[in-house]
Amino acid sequence: MSTEAQYFSIGIALGKIADNLPMYRGHSAAVLDTDFSPFNDYLIASASEDSKVFIYSIPEELGEEDIDPVVRLTTHGRKVGQVLFNPVAENVLLSASTDLTMKLWDIEKGVEKQTITGHLEIVQGVSWNYNGTLVATTCRDKKLRIFDVRSNKIVSVRITPRCTLLGSLEY
Repeated sequence: MSTEAQYFSIGIALGKIADNLPMYRGHSAAVLDTDFSPFNDYLIASASEDSKVFIYSIPEELGEEDIDPVVRLTTHGRKVGQVLFNPVAENVLLSASTDLTMKLWDIEKGVEKQTITGHLEIVQGVSWNYNGTLVATTCRDKKLRIFDVRSNKIVSVRITPRCTLLGSLEY
């Protein structure tokens, strides 16, 4: 096996990874998070330091051409650290930004549906509950908050003094 080539194995097939794979273009800064749609295997959301959220449609047959976003969501004021599709509502996406807001998006129409406020520090983790009505967040202030997204209200806050950094969160 050549040391210059990269190889991958699927089952018993062995082959070289193509040098001309398409790139997902659009963001002007580092991508910080991605999430696949639970309803469409070919949709992926990305969040970036450029304060934008993009939705990409993955072609069934990859060619050599680069892939541009099909939806651009651009109303956050600062970098966007998290994106997460709603587990039960198709085309609903949550994004969390260092502008201390979370936004709910209708990605089919490409519009912001709601801005959720209540953080005094940067959001570090987000998670939907199983039925998509509540969002749990962790924050740099070491607080776990539960939001009712329908009413845009905080329904619970817990201080986590023993945890210095809550980054990822599973509801």
